[in-house]
Amino acid sequence: MKDLDVDRDNLKRAHAEVMGLMKGIQRGTNNIKAEYDALAKELGTEDVWFTFKRKGKAFIRAYEALSPDPLVLDYKDDLKWVTGFIAYGMMVFEKKEAVDLRTYSAKIRQMLEEHLHVTGLNTIIKLRSLTDPEFKDDFKIEGKDEGELKTVAIRKSTELKKILAEKKEKNPLRYGPFSERVMIVLQRFEEGQLTAAETLEKYKKIVQDLDNEDRAHEKSGLNERAYGVYKILETFLQKKETVEETSEGYGTETFNEHDTLNQILQLAEEIDTLYLSDQTAPPGWHLKEQLKKELRQEVRKKSHHAGFKDLISISTRIEDYALKHHVRVA
Repeated sequence: MKDLDVDRDNLKRAHAEVMGLMKGIQRGTNNIKAEYDALAKELGTEDVWFTFKRKGKAFIRAYEALSPDPLVLDYKDDLKWVTGFIAYGMMVFEKKEAVDLRTYSAKIRQMLEEHLHVTGLNTIIKLRSLTDPEFKDDFKIEGKDEGELKTVAIRKSTELKKILAEKKEKNPLRYGPFSERVMIVLQRFEEGQLTAAETLEKYKKIVQDLDNEDRAHEKSGLNERAYGVYKILETFLQKKETVEETSEGYGTETFNEHDTLNQILQLAEEIDTLYLSDQTAPPGWHLKEQLKKELRQEVRKKSHHAGFKDLISISTRIEDYALKHHVRVA
């Protein structure tokens, strides 16, 4: 049993609070993006945006709590408008993917999906992956006005942040620099140092470099997984120096760059094999501390022979990478 009068009062109060942040914003113009841009400009700062998002979500929860009471019909249009703006604002203010509509009830989700489709907002806030054929179409700036270019630049910022966060999670040493480049461009764009067109040009160059990096393993002779190991080793590479074991201990011998590169490529392949071999890393190795310790020791030994010095850091980085790319359960 629920006290409907309480739920009705909660809805009225939540609605009034979020509407109070929208005073002066013209709606119902058949150009909802312009309406949303006007509110985004009015909110201005992230702090005010977060206040709006909090109050907007409270309104949505109050609506859901009272539905299907007939009173909610009086708030239906405002609900659609506010929810659409929250999705749009996530991209504009936070450069994050829009809220997942699956968090809403089935009936409200259907209503909101129809709203996003009818207004065209689903196209504006849709984030594309690098493999999406339409991903690179955004870099075509001809025929687009400043408003369109700004929207595209915001979407590209959001897409690249998401793409690189996923790649950085798998290999931070390899993709961290790309993420830093995106954040620098984004900061300059938000501070007004770059126009939307200039921002898109810089993002285009980052994407081109990212494509080259993703295909770099093809020229190295390594598989993509082993190349990831190589990129970790590369960050620790001691300049033109390697170590050989002699009868008296360890001695240092200098090689040319070509020999050093081949040696590091070979080491990457050996480490890749080490973590895939049933003898050294059988299925479930990641759950056995002693086995993980032995693998780290073997990585340190191989790295020492190759002339690396920061052996503990190398073995730790390699293990982190292996836990993402070399785990087998059967």
